[in-house]
Amino acid sequence: MKTNKLFYWSCLLLLSACRKDLPVAPVSTATPVFYFNGTIQGQHQSIQAGINNYYMFSSFVLDSPSVTSYTGYLKNRSCSIGNCPGSIRITIRNAVQRNFAIADTALYNGYYPYAAGGNGGAVANNVQFSDTIVNGVALNYHWSFGDGGTSTLHNPNHTFAQPGIYPVTLNITDTTGSVCTITNNWPIGPCGNAFVARFRAVTTGDTCVITDMSQGVHPINYLWNYGDGTTSAGPPTGHSYPTNGVYKITATETDATGYSAIFNYNVACAPTRHSAINYTISSSPVANMNNLGTIIVEWTDANGIDYSTSNITQPSGSSFQILSVDNYQFNENGQATQKIHAKISCLLSSGSSNVTITDGDVVFAIAHP
Repeated sequence: MKTNKLFYWSCLLLLSACRKDLPVAPVSTATPVFYFNGTIQGQHQSIQAGINNYYMFSSFVLDSPSVTSYTGYLKNRSCSIGNCPGSIRITIRNAVQRNFAIADTALYNGYYPYAAGGNGGAVANNVQFSDTIVNGVALNYHWSFGDGGTSTLHNPNHTFAQPGIYPVTLNITDTTGSVCTITNNWPIGPCGNAFVARFRAVTTGDTCVITDMSQGVHPINYLWNYGDGTTSAGPPTGHSYPTNGVYKITATETDATGYSAIFNYNVACAPTRHSAINYTISSSPVANMNNLGTIIVEWTDANGIDYSTSNITQPSGSSFQILSVDNYQFNENGQATQKIHAKISCLLSSGSSNVTITDGDVVFAIAHP
C-alpha cells in the first residue's frame, strides 16, 4: 500500500513538472471587459458585452496596399445584418503596411482626429512660433516643444506628429546675460474642449493694461496672479506694480464647458535692465490623403438607422482620446487583439439627420495580424 501511494505521488509530481501553461479564460467580474457608456442625443446609453446577448467583435481589413482598418463592433450576438440596432462600431485607420507585409498597429495614448473627406482628418500639424522681446535684445534661444523636439532658432517652425496639448517653453538669454523664460500649454489639433486662455498685457511705466484674447466658451471665470504677490478674480482690467522689474502674469480660466486653462505672460515695468519674452503660434494641418491615424465612429439606433462621423464635419468640441492600449486575448478567429479604452465626444450623421455623442466612455477591441 505504501508503495502504491509513493508511485501515485511520484507520477503526480512528474506530470506537474512537465505540463504546459494554457491560456486562462477571463474571470467573470461585476464590470464587463468591453462596454460603451455615454449620452446619445440626450439619452443615456449603456451597452455591455456579456449582458443582453451583446458581444465585442474584433476584426481588421486591408483597404489598400498601404492602408489597413481595425474595427471593434459591440453588437447583439444574434444580429447578422450589416447595421445592427443598438450597436456601436469604432474603426481606426492607423496602420500603414511596411514593405506590404507587416501591419503597423502602434497606437499611442492621446487624441486622434476623426476621418474626413478630401485631404482626410489631419493628424500632424505644422506650427510657426513667433517671439517678441521687450526691453532687451536676445543673444540666444532655446525652445522645448513638449513632444521631445527642441530648437535654438529665432521664430522656428515645428511639426507635431499627432494632436495633443503640448507645454512649449522658450528660454532666452539677452545681451546683458539676463535669462527670461515663458511656458504655455497649446492644444494642437482636435483636443475636445481644450482652449488657450490667451491675453495680452501692455505696460506704461508701472501700470499694465490687460486685453482678453481667450478662446474659451463664455461665460468665463477668471483668476489672476500678477507675479508680485497680489491676485484678483473677474474679467481682465489692469494692474499697478509697486517696483520696476519683470513680472509673470498668470491667468487661470474656466469656461462654460467646465474646461480650465492656464496662460502665462511676461511684462516689463521700465526702467529695468531685464528682458521680458513672450511668443505666439500659428498652426496649419498637414494633408492626410489616406486618413491614416484617424477614427470613424458609427452608431445604429433602435430603428436600424446608421449614423457615422465620416458623414459630417466635426465641431470644435469633438474629441477621441485613447486612455490606454493593452494586448488582449485571441479572438474567435484566432487573431491577436488589443483592448482600447477611450473617451468620445462627436457629431454623427445619417445623411438626413444628426445625433451627438457626449461623455462617451468605451472599452473596445481590435484585431491585428
